Amino acid sequence: MTKRFRTLFLMACAAASLGCGSDQGVGLESDDHKTGGGDPTHSLAVVQIKPYILGVSPGDTLQLTVVIYYKDGRPMSLPGSVTYASDAPEIATVSSTGLVTGVAVGVARITATAVVGPATQKGFAQTHVLGPAPDELELTADAEGGKGWQPAVSQVKAGGVVQWTAEPTNWSGRPHTSVSFWYAPHGSYFDREGDLDFDLTGGSTTYIFETPGTVGYCSGGCNDQRDFGTIFVR
Repeated sequence: MTKRFRTLFLMACAAASLGCGSDQGVGLESDDHKTGGGDPTHSLAVVQIKPYILGVSPGDTLQLTVVIYYKDGRPMSLPGSVTYASDAPEIATVSSTGLVTGVAVGVARITATAVVGPATQKGFAQTHVLGPAPDELELTADAEGGKGWQPAVSQVKAGGVVQWTAEPTNWSGRPHTSVSFWYAPHGSYFDREGDLDFDLTGGSTTYIFETPGTVGYCSGGCNDQRDFGTIFVR
């Protein structure tokens, strides 16, 4: 798995607060998942829904996109059939074309199922239907309990102050020296690594996100899904 795929995979797992193994993921499946025997056209690294985590208000809609990658990172043509389903339609529904609609405050998991050759592949997206956003946000690194950044998924109004507070070392025993950020406009997805880095050696750092969108962040080496978190800026 490339560094970029690993980073996206861990971010996706953290976004849904799931422990992702070789055969499950949120938005991404790991490169341990192979199909079709020795045929390279069926040896896939990733089945990805973009965006794999989304925040909407009740009544809002957002279009999902499915991308499938080979093990070497090349995208492949989509199969002829992709079906979508929501595990909580009372929270968020999804149409046959991947259009998500927020219904009520809560969290729903969207599944996209694609037939690739002789195998069925799935990707997942976590939909957060959100209430009013707070003016400020405080995030704490739970090293003692080993839970990672809390809350792992959160929201704040655009222009509000976000504060990260951490102990010198994290749940993996790594030093908490900095926080790295990724930003994606609302309805878009992360397509690059490491936009901003801020010093965390003093135990805390703050930042103001002025533009609505989705922020992914990580700390402590970004090697464990607990190192990651997501903020919806609204």
